[in-house]
Amino acid sequence: MTNHVFYRAGTHGNEASTGTDWVYVEGKELKQVSSGDNIVWGVDDDNDVFIREGISPSTPTGTEWRLLPVKMEQVDANPRFQLAWGVNSTDNVLQRIAGVPIPETHCYV
Repeated sequence: MTNHVFYRAGTHGNEASTGTDWVYVEGKELKQVSSGDNIVWGVDDDNDVFIREGISPSTPTGTEWRLLPVKMEQVDANPRFQLAWGVNSTDNVLQRIAGVPIPETHCYV
């Protein structure tokens, strides 16, 4: 099974829309994905965490995946705010707020 990521065309900025088509988002295969307003987080098979950069009305699928210096089993993006929660391999719950740098050794709890 592949872990491709898809975006539902016609849904950016319109929660009521059912969309029109599925669009493949290139660059990463992710085992788990969570999204919110202009934010997409994902985890790959190595538990590396990625966020999607460049999401906007003109580029709703974003422009690139950025690797974060942290390992997670699962992430959950807040649907309204630029923050996410994650669970690491030792079952610690961590939070990241957009724009706050993540130190190389840990996330903010």
